[in-house]
Amino acid sequence: IIGDIAVISELTVEREKAIEGILEHHPGVETILLKQGGLKGEFRVGDYQKLYGEKTETVHREFGTELKVDPTKTYFSERFSTERNRIVSKIEEGEKVLIMFAGVGPFAVMAAKNAEPEKITSVEKNPEACEYLKENIKRNKIEDKAEAFCGDVKNIDYTEKFDRIAMPLPGSADKFLGLAMELAEDKGVIHYYRFLENENWKEIQEEIREEAEKKGLDFKVVEKTVTGDRGPSVKRVCLDIKISK
Repeated sequence: IIGDIAVISELTVEREKAIEGILEHHPGVETILLKQGGLKGEFRVGDYQKLYGEKTETVHREFGTELKVDPTKTYFSERFSTERNRIVSKIEEGEKVLIMFAGVGPFAVMAAKNAEPEKITSVEKNPEACEYLKENIKRNKIEDKAEAFCGDVKNIDYTEKFDRIAMPLPGSADKFLGLAMELAEDKGVIHYYRFLENENWKEIQEEIREEAEKKGLDFKVVEKTVTGDRGPSVKRVCLDIKISK
């Protein structure tokens, strides 16, 4: 459930019975969307069929935050909220935090509202998601410590280093790990998301080692977390990496 929108992955009964069952269990639902395959395109947007209702924009609430979102236009995972909260709980007072691939702002908003960072910098390439990101910063009244940039993370003119960097793009975060290492402060932490196949942690750690060697840095993986499943033998994981310069 995203706000008052129910998203289902398949129909196991006839359409009308499915709608009736969802509305019975979730009377506040106004729209029901059926997934049509996986995420599509550069911006990882889902393809959906409307089963019930018309509107696709909603306000989703999690951990004291409000997020305006349209799942048919932007990537958003409500199932990731526990992992977002795990990262936010690690933010120390006065940290400068960078959220790469920020989407509509769930990481940024939760961090600004539920922790005490000095500043949260968010970058999002999908223009529609970035507009929602900016709106959600205003909606949650965190303009004093949150800023948003629309564009590719590689093309932003960064003016400072960061104590903590989140990289919630498991399918291709490796392409941006070197940049994250450059942007991290000494003793800074990178939350590096990847897809783990067949428990092959060594492969991911080798990615990190190779990039650190290129940059002349030392690193330590201080925590490894399984954050979800993509399939029977594929997990979404996060490696928390402490950088030494």
